[in-house]
Amino acid sequence: MDDQSAREVTSEKLPDGSLSIRGPRGAAIVVNGRMSDVFRLQFAGHLVGKMMALTLAALDEAASREAEFAIIIDAESQSGYEPEVRALTTAWLLRHRSKLRPVHLLARAPMVKMWAQMLNLSLGSEVFKLYDDRREFERNVGKVVRDSERMRGARRV
Repeated sequence: MDDQSAREVTSEKLPDGSLSIRGPRGAAIVVNGRMSDVFRLQFAGHLVGKMMALTLAALDEAASREAEFAIIIDAESQSGYEPEVRALTTAWLLRHRSKLRPVHLLARAPMVKMWAQMLNLSLGSEVFKLYDDRREFERNVGKVVRDSERMRGARRV
């Protein structure tokens, strides 16, 4: 990552608790602030390494509190990523592999789809469930969230 890209990355905590990370040329990541055992992310544009480093730091904090977690990524508007993004993400996923339930990823860009397939190979299983149809993605995400709410309710009893 060049110095100019690093300077262009900003992060801001939003009133709802979400983390908004902005990068060069309109790239963006939003990390849902109401994280428990389902982490929701939204990616847009061409992601750079510093953006992903900030995202993974936020997820690290949440992951440390959970026995297991699922990740939901809406990357429909993501066009690509720097190689550093793939390296950081792979290392993070390998560190947390034992806690990770499937990752649900909505993506359109061929480069992003290839990234998910490469991560599945790196992790030795189909961790990433890849979608290119929003309705199917939303249906499956709804199940993940409902199951999560049931699990949280069962823990309170």
